[in-house]
Amino acid sequence: MSPELEKYYNTNYTKCNCSNEFLASWLGVAYPCHTLQGIALPFQLLTFWIIINKTPANMKSMNCVLLDFLVCSMSTPYVFIHFLGFYGAGLFTWFGVSNMVQIVTGLLVFFGMVNSNIFVFESRSSSLQMNRFRMTRTSVRIMYHVVSFCLNSSFGLILLFAPDDQSAAKLDALKLDPCPTREFFINDILIISTDIHTIQFILWIGTPVIMLHMTLHLFFHAICTIYYLYIAPSKSISVETQRNQRKFFMGVIFQTAIPMVVFLSIVMVIIIDGVKQSISQSIMNSTIITVAGHGTVESISVILVHHSYRRVVLRMLRKPKPKSKQNNLMIERNATNYVFRSEQYPSSVSRGHATNLKEYFY
Repeated sequence: MSPELEKYYNTNYTKCNCSNEFLASWLGVAYPCHTLQGIALPFQLLTFWIIINKTPANMKSMNCVLLDFLVCSMSTPYVFIHFLGFYGAGLFTWFGVSNMVQIVTGLLVFFGMVNSNIFVFESRSSSLQMNRFRMTRTSVRIMYHVVSFCLNSSFGLILLFAPDDQSAAKLDALKLDPCPTREFFINDILIISTDIHTIQFILWIGTPVIMLHMTLHLFFHAICTIYYLYIAPSKSISVETQRNQRKFFMGVIFQTAIPMVVFLSIVMVIIIDGVKQSISQSIMNSTIITVAGHGTVESISVILVHHSYRRVVLRMLRKPKPKSKQNNLMIERNATNYVFRSEQYPSSVSRGHATNLKEYFY
């Protein structure tokens, strides 16, 4: 803590009526997130094992698992919403990883998850032979998804404008929020920007443009799939195949809706705070905990919405049936009859061979 910041903490900050509730502290976001990760881990491992064994190519949900693991364990974010401030309350900080590296990693994983959703809908759309907009060349598909990922990730360019003098940036941040939580003073907080114009640009222009870009891609491929599955289906495909395609598509929609709803909830919190400046640190931490809790719901939904995955889980829960006494009796009867026939017709089957056969049955 710099001398200027320490002076502010000992004088001006003592006049603040700050909340000392547990949920507003970094422990209030770290402990619940770590607990949720412990609850979600068995379901995530089960989902990972089923996908690897059943459909190795369908690894979209693993991006969500990676994001949950990052948020819940490695880089649990403690965010100061009134200004762009960040503190990692996870294991990365304990290992000495800088806050900047944690933010970059989190953004890359997040946009990777978003692009995986686009990839799922694009794959569904391109698999329909009647779709005139489907991409058939692999090179075109790779270029399309790379460009989409780069455009979404361009949001991270704001990190290039993070001030070098963090002590001075903290003093500027106190002008926007004179009474932050004590974590602002006692922890190593990364201030990304304290310029009100930059914050407003991110809030009212940058975030809506990125959201619009992602939504347009998802809606375009979803509309194409709905049109060629429900409105103008192919006549060369059997009714059973079309029914299976529709079931899978509805499962993909339900599975994708969960992380998108969580993402939109974060955006709504940011917009409300930008308008009213009324979001407390407790509400912000509760939002982060909600994001962390969606991992369990996501993993369970992957299993529930797909019939083949449900069947695997049910097969694992059922006890193996023991061999019935009736089967053992049939084996013994067949062996005995074979011995009787060998004694009756020694020229065709020897008695010793029949005895060995009886031993084989047992």
